[in-house]
Amino acid sequence: MIEDGDSIILDASSTVFAMVPHLQRLHNLTIVTNASRQPWPWPRTDPTPSSSSVAYYARRHSVVGHLGGKILDDLHIKIAFVSCSGFTLQAGLTEVDIQEVLVKRRMIGCAERVVALIDSHKFGRVDLTSFAGVGQIPTS
Repeated sequence: MIEDGDSIILDASSTVFAMVPHLQRLHNLTIVTNASRQPWPWPRTDPTPSSSSVAYYARRHSVVGHLGGKILDDLHIKIAFVSCSGFTLQAGLTEVDIQEVLVKRRMIGCAERVVALIDSHKFGRVDLTSFAGVGQIPTS
């Protein structure tokens, strides 16, 4: 799904960051993330993780904020990888934190393709607010 030279965006969730070690074999990736504290399993020179936001959100170990969102509006990302705290077919991807939702909506908006990484305990759960409908996430 990801090729050498791609630009990807990763939300700050632990579910999404479980895929990071699998990116090691790729070269010249541009990785945009709002994660402020995640382990990168390679030297920071290749690929290049870049922080896209300005306000550190200590409870979630993420950064959120208006300036970060504006930066995302100008990006052209191949694939956005996002997770959620709840998922149903009716509500789509939901989250408990409104600040995270605002950033995730912008991440989705700047990507050509969106991939939702959802672990099984999140199915059937609806949290505070939706940030993506089922139709926004391709099934193949």
